[in-house]
Amino acid sequence: MKAKPTTIKDIAKQLEIHHSTVSRALNDHPDISSKTRKLVVDTAKDLDYKRNPAALVLRGDLPATLGVVVPDLRDRAISSATAELGERSTASGLMTLMLQSRDDVAGALAKLVAQPIAAGFIFVDHEIQESDSLTETLDTGTKLISIGNTLPGFQGAQFICTRRRRAELATLHLINSGFRRIALLSDRSVTDGMTTGYKNVLLDNFAPFLAKLTVYDVNDEARAMQATQALMASPDKPDAIVCARAAAAVGAAKALAQIGVDVPGRVGIISLEETETCAAFAPALSAVATPWREMMAAAFDLLADTDSINSTVIETYDPVLQPRESTRR
Repeated sequence: MKAKPTTIKDIAKQLEIHHSTVSRALNDHPDISSKTRKLVVDTAKDLDYKRNPAALVLRGDLPATLGVVVPDLRDRAISSATAELGERSTASGLMTLMLQSRDDVAGALAKLVAQPIAAGFIFVDHEIQESDSLTETLDTGTKLISIGNTLPGFQGAQFICTRRRRAELATLHLINSGFRRIALLSDRSVTDGMTTGYKNVLLDNFAPFLAKLTVYDVNDEARAMQATQALMASPDKPDAIVCARAAAAVGAAKALAQIGVDVPGRVGIISLEETETCAAFAPALSAVATPWREMMAAAFDLLADTDSINSTVIETYDPVLQPRESTRR
């Protein structure tokens, strides 16, 4: 089994000093004495420590690449916005490295840090706590930015429009439109902010919450058709469905059409992902739009600001409801 690479915290533990002192010593910070610097450098050599290549970028020794980590490249709204981010990066002389995490953020970060030209990282729509690897990356001077969800303890900038808020907006719209027994087709494998927001709105409005009406890992049209058919065959069949993905909303609508269920007469559908498909489909699908482009533009501007390497700015954005035929009664 391959040994884990030595980290700044490993050196700090060996010397019984704070990891930030190690980071400053390795970066020739003037506050560090020559004796401490030599001790840190010698220990790093003994432990076969390899510098995070991102630090070399910031010193101008390597070309800059922006690392963008998304949960799933099949998310069309996010992919479209990140494509525009890539075009802007290219125009500014940056390369863009896109990585799909499948919610394994630590693994994704390890892959990005291994690239010898990564200058900054943008995490899109993840729900994570601060990890040691994120902290160590920030210690080297690399900018970290999260877009979408609130990350408690995250030591980087955040541009927020949470999955929870999007689900709350969609579920409340369905309730206000006359729907009561509402199902959720989640794109994640476990309970997250989306499922929490959906559940809380139901309970706050005295609508029934049934765990069996939440289906996980629904990421495409085929899976959504299967899930919808199963829901409609159950004794507690829903009268509305919240879909995390636009493809899932299309799959749900097709499944309902196949079994002769009218949308929205008998069942309403809303997508938490706004794509061109939502408006073009028949019936047109209601959706919640997330301002990905605006948030990514703000993130890029922050990355380009050399005076804000360790910025912890937090900006909040509102999702936008796009009501259409699929929820009109």
